[in-house]
Amino acid sequence: MNKAIRLVLAALLVFSVACSETTEVNTSITEEVVQTNFPALHQGISASGALTLEPPAELLLSRMVNPERLNPVVRLIPGGPVEMMDLGNSQWSGVIQVPINSELSINIEWFEALDSGEDLILASHEQDFTTGQSPQQLTIDANNYVTSIHDADNDGVSNLDERRASTNPFDINEAPPPSPGSEDVSLIVPFINSGSVPQIDGLGAAFAANELRLAGEWQDAVQDSLNGRLFINSLMIEDSSDDFDENPFHVWAALHDGSFLYILVMVDDSSANQGDSPQLRDDDSIEIFIDGDNSNFDTYGDPDDRYFRIALIGSDGTVPHSNESPNPRIENGENSANLPANVEFATGLATGPISIANPGQRLDVYEVKLELASFGITPGQPFGIEVQINDDDNGEIRDLKWGWFHPPRRGSDLNLTVSNPAFMGTARLSQ
Repeated sequence: MNKAIRLVLAALLVFSVACSETTEVNTSITEEVVQTNFPALHQGISASGALTLEPPAELLLSRMVNPERLNPVVRLIPGGPVEMMDLGNSQWSGVIQVPINSELSINIEWFEALDSGEDLILASHEQDFTTGQSPQQLTIDANNYVTSIHDADNDGVSNLDERRASTNPFDINEAPPPSPGSEDVSLIVPFINSGSVPQIDGLGAAFAANELRLAGEWQDAVQDSLNGRLFINSLMIEDSSDDFDENPFHVWAALHDGSFLYILVMVDDSSANQGDSPQLRDDDSIEIFIDGDNSNFDTYGDPDDRYFRIALIGSDGTVPHSNESPNPRIENGENSANLPANVEFATGLATGPISIANPGQRLDVYEVKLELASFGITPGQPFGIEVQINDDDNGEIRDLKWGWFHPPRRGSDLNLTVSNPAFMGTARLSQ
């Protein structure tokens, strides 16, 4: 029986080839490289197979690029172009002929169809491979797509960077101003006097009367980026058989006093809360990612690239839960630089405002206080930040994961920021 391998992961190429036996592909949602097998090619016969593509994640993360207008151009060398069909949801499919005992190259280019009617190249990748008599592996690395070399007007600024800046990539006289960061800042975190900062107790979150805007000690916090409200509603992982709200009212906000960054996360969770797992990611928890100098590296290793998790429920099964609780449930990320010891936090179970979707209950609350110097953040300079939520409704492993800046899953789970710190938004502290 013919089987088709179909693995959907942003910016990865997967050959899906008809063969007589089922071919298994094992991968982790945190991996950046996926390997898949060619079939055994019979002597003198070319094997045909399906080729499925998604745009590089870097393009999907660029808010100014319209994913519905992205299209790939694929060529086998030798062999010529591969006709690609739009499957919808940013997925494309084509058919290839792979000759045996041949040295080949595959070239992939991604174009955006602009309103002007012009097609603009944004990213490309070319890779050599050799076919033989036995199953082989072709590996396409998600980070191997190149964007910097594509500069239509030769002004020294890549086409992708010009799209991010909303300048004309075909006009050498229209270039974006220099930016201190590697990504455009979309979030300005306001300053507040140290005498007015929030208390980190899990109790101070409230909405103004008849509004969905924060009041009280968090009223001066930033609640919107340039791209809209700070919702944590990009579904990254779905491992639940139960119905769930696909547009939850999970939100976050932030402010600073020149010495500390204060973060508020509110979670609209109508199901039971869980705190039974040794891994915090498998319980109700949040994950906060910080790139202190906005270096935008694609792997961890920089001393100010960090992420950590905070569980809603404490080790003794109680809430509120804080850094002063016995055995506080806070953990450093697997790939992160060491977490500073002075992180303060407190959680509150249903201590927030009334739920929008479920008026009979209140939002769960996380309040966090981070020392700027310990995290390498400088007021006035850009830094990377991402906020994500793990939701466990019935014990054991988590059921759902949501992100703020992270791109949504498209048929398969995505969990990119834990292995690639470039998948953060960019913020700056006002001075």
